[in-house]
Amino acid sequence: TISLDDVIDRYTLGGKTIMKTIAIYNIKGGDGKTTTAKHLAVGLSKKGIRILLADADGQANCSKSFIDKKLKRDPAYYESSLDGDKEAAFIHRYMNQDHGATISTIFESPKAVSSCIQHTSYANLDIIPSDLTLYLADTKLRLSDGTRENKLKRATNFIKNDYDYMIFDCSPVKSLVSVNVLYTEPLVIIPVSPADDSMQGLALTLNEINALKDLYEDLDIDYRILIVKRKDNIEYRENIAEIRSAFGGKVFRTMIRDQSKPVEKAVRERKTVLDLPSSSIADDYRNFLDELEVMLHD
Repeated sequence: TISLDDVIDRYTLGGKTIMKTIAIYNIKGGDGKTTTAKHLAVGLSKKGIRILLADADGQANCSKSFIDKKLKRDPAYYESSLDGDKEAAFIHRYMNQDHGATISTIFESPKAVSSCIQHTSYANLDIIPSDLTLYLADTKLRLSDGTRENKLKRATNFIKNDYDYMIFDCSPVKSLVSVNVLYTEPLVIIPVSPADDSMQGLALTLNEINALKDLYEDLDIDYRILIVKRKDNIEYRENIAEIRSAFGGKVFRTMIRDQSKPVEKAVRERKTVLDLPSSSIADDYRNFLDELEVMLHD
């Protein structure tokens, strides 16, 4: 039996934790990246492992699960504006929402990473939130001079002794933000709901990882595939068999079954299915976490 201490000890040196990174990544959207990231972060934190969850998607769905960022609606806000200024007032209001420091801040100043971290209601789980300004950060990166791919890598140096794992929930959009995540040399977990278009998405995702490894020859990026089984039909069964044949031990044995009602209930309550009464999908995530811990130890 492998203990939790054994898992953590693998990443310690001289008594200090060496924080490892995990990226939940897939170029195709809708295959369960955010759900996987949330359950992985919450599940590991419940085991006493110190987790920093970083929302690297401008849609910020992961952030919304842990932090209330809603701007209070106020139609009267525009009453004092002239007709021609109402559009400008709207743009200003929503461009300047006070979400505090977000992951976008790190791309301006990696050493400011600590100011971006917020506590969640879960012990051992903190989060770096995101918002739509992350898309502006990507544009600024593309226009900037000098190194552009190592901002997140530099930021991890300032917090590497504070957490056991940093988990990134990545956007499906190919961007320099995603390049920054991969440049931290994470274990990449690729959730795949194996319809035919998802098979192409998996191929494109792996091609992207390999292209970065070719470009930066010193990068060490490993990956594993997590099957999210949303249907039980011939197409899914054949595609699952093909994935297991092509990738062997790179595929988790555990498959996550789709149960929309428990997941929807958890989202409404800003929880995960791990917080609700036992269900088959909660059992799937627990089995996945157990399998991941063993893999990290080996």
